Amino acid sequence: MTDDCVLLIHPQSGCWVMVRPDSVETVRGFLAALESGDLIDVADLDRSPLFEQLRRCGLIKEEAPAAGCQGGCSGSQGALNTLILKLVGYCDLACRYCYDFHAPTYSQRLPEEVARRAIVDSLGRSGPSLRIIFHGGEPLLAMDQIRSLVPFAQDAARTAGRAVTFTVQTNGRHFSPETVKFLLENEFSIGVSLDGPPEMNDRHRVDHAGRGHFSEIETALRSEPRLLAAVGVLTTVTRTNANRLLETAKFFRDIGIKGWETTLFQPLGRATEASAQFAPPTDAVIRSYLALFDAVEAGDFDEMTVMPVLRYLRNVLTTERRSMCLRDACGAARDLVSISVDGTIQSCDCIGDPTLSLGRMDREGIAEALASPVAETIRSRSTSALSPCRECDWRSFCGGTCLARSGLKQVDEQECQISLTLFPDIFRRLANSDRLKRYARLFP
Repeated sequence: MTDDCVLLIHPQSGCWVMVRPDSVETVRGFLAALESGDLIDVADLDRSPLFEQLRRCGLIKEEAPAAGCQGGCSGSQGALNTLILKLVGYCDLACRYCYDFHAPTYSQRLPEEVARRAIVDSLGRSGPSLRIIFHGGEPLLAMDQIRSLVPFAQDAARTAGRAVTFTVQTNGRHFSPETVKFLLENEFSIGVSLDGPPEMNDRHRVDHAGRGHFSEIETALRSEPRLLAAVGVLTTVTRTNANRLLETAKFFRDIGIKGWETTLFQPLGRATEASAQFAPPTDAVIRSYLALFDAVEAGDFDEMTVMPVLRYLRNVLTTERRSMCLRDACGAARDLVSISVDGTIQSCDCIGDPTLSLGRMDREGIAEALASPVAETIRSRSTSALSPCRECDWRSFCGGTCLARSGLKQVDEQECQISLTLFPDIFRRLANSDRLKRYARLFP
């Protein structure tokens, strides 16, 4: 890391510590003694600062760890915490790269009884809390259904002894005063899909006549301060904006947005055959992400969560893997289930492979779908069986790249290269200052 700092990592668990170069041989001795059983009584070592440092970081444990792995063992089912409901297939935008566009179901709407059954089934399989994400298409075009499903879910959650929270991912064109009032009263997390300043956003995020609507959306957000404070922006990274992510983040910060996330373009939906047009160059994405880390260290984003930074940083600072897309044994068919507008049950709405569908709500239902062989196969994907992950020191931090992008038996090369750059860079930054730690503490 530096001339006076060496990084030691346990690749399987992600435990790590930074020590002085002259301590490395002592550490090796501790570990070898523990492994051989020669170091039986650690009480005599309690006075050793180095031994205590190794114990605190998890590299030395006084008791054998219980069987388990980060994020739930591969193949384990666990408890749901997220249900995605695709309320409608249609949208009043026709974004040129939309991954969710599916012509056969474009005109459909999720039947109310299917949505209600999915909610009850999910609460029956969830942990203490279930998050329901209303998605589409454009979900606010089904605002009447949202108004019906929210109180139903709240009543069902009370009956099941669970908590329930709500999220909506919207194009931002339907924030009527009545809609905003309802969303805020029910404490919705509100995600708005925007790709940058007007000239960037309106290049691909257009309506069916090819017109962009950024100014209309910005006006709606600025008109209601409480709405602006509740909104997070999701930016799809494409060839158009990959070199300008820092500019994009600062633009949204200056509008008053408090949370900003990115997602890499996927060649699905309208852009299935358009990777050459939309796929961002990997080197451009990496440069932009590193620039975001620089800006965070400089204090430029102390009032806004920059998730492209926090997502990776949190995986270094804690062994808790909060991002279900950035961990071994991802959230698909474990934390998450998605119901398509036609009632198809999916392990994740970003998985485009139809052979990985889990069933249908009018046949199997969620419980049977999650117990299916397909679901078990999805949950079994692990870095321990993936090449090159099983030989990689960073596998616990990245989780082997997103299954939706890579498939079951491969890794996504773009995500892999991003992780291989960012994780070592984060450790170098941590070795030189505590600025990233301070930033993470701002957004626990």
